[in-house]
Amino acid sequence: MWGVGKAVLLGLFLGWQTLEDLRSKSIRIDGVLLFGSVGLFLGFVQNGMSWDTVEKLVLACIPGIGLLFLSKLWPGAIGEGDGLIFLVTGVYLGGTENGMLCYLAFGLAAVVGLGLSFWKNFWQKVKGNDQGYPFVPFVFSAFLILKIWGIRV
Repeated sequence: MWGVGKAVLLGLFLGWQTLEDLRSKSIRIDGVLLFGSVGLFLGFVQNGMSWDTVEKLVLACIPGIGLLFLSKLWPGAIGEGDGLIFLVTGVYLGGTENGMLCYLAFGLAAVVGLGLSFWKNFWQKVKGNDQGYPFVPFVFSAFLILKIWGIRV
């Protein structure tokens, strides 16, 4: 019961943030706070209020913490919003599943990035003007792929 509800909530969150990222190249902090708070509440209701639960939540958020650190190290290359997204997904998914989501999202982004680079450099002969592309759609796509494959997310 909780697993399905949490998956639906996380899917709604990622879908909403994907639309925002595509539209404005930023995410909504109110969505991060709302869905993050709900995820924390559900995590404590499901697992009880204990140090073990807190430890699991902190470990599950390591990909998000790492991305936030990298966004400070390389401003503009990685957005802070990407780190915030993985903080929220960590609260909902747990450490192992959040790691799988992170790896798959980066893999999808790498494949698309290489494809776009190949297309632009070899067929369109356009140089410069590299604005990057939004990352949250790849997180949402990775989430859907993991759900379709039946991996417990």
